[in-house]
Amino acid sequence: MTCDIPDAFVQTELNERELDGHRTIMKIRGPLVDILIEMDSEYEKFMVVTRENEAVLKVHVLKGFYGMLVSAMLFLQKLKSELIGYGFKVNPYDPCVANKIVRGSQMTVSWHVYDLKVSHIDQKAVDKFLMWIKETYGHIGEVKTTRTKFHEYLGVKLDYSQVGSIKIDMVDNVKTMDESFPSK
Repeated sequence: MTCDIPDAFVQTELNERELDGHRTIMKIRGPLVDILIEMDSEYEKFMVVTRENEAVLKVHVLKGFYGMLVSAMLFLQKLKSELIGYGFKVNPYDPCVANKIVRGSQMTVSWHVYDLKVSHIDQKAVDKFLMWIKETYGHIGEVKTTRTKFHEYLGVKLDYSQVGSIKIDMVDNVKTMDESFPSK
């Protein structure tokens, strides 16, 4: 099974204050200020207008979001901590792989940011893990899953249709890389 955790960064708390006492502040300008004030008029008392007549809001950021460098690292720490709490052990050679013995066989979870790949011989064990993921991360949006013999995971096509083997197709990735480099 592969799955995608929805809005992973938004589900990650930022520290109220960093170790040095600073907070994460975001400056919002332009049409987004009007949208926020329309959504909640409380924002208006925090709005300032610049000399150029531009509305600006400065807000204290409490949750991670895309574009913040720290968001991915904080989510990684959160995911690892929750997997450990669920009984997994993080691989000492690859910090984005965790294993757990379930029903006498190894379950492996590997991830890249918020995209997970889960394997276990018993599909009921995978079902139970998926329920846990949905309970843990599915309250903001749907945990999207793929449970077929064909997966596209991180741009790599995985074909499990033949018992005992896997076919890996990265042709599209290689073409994209080739096309992104200037030709001589």
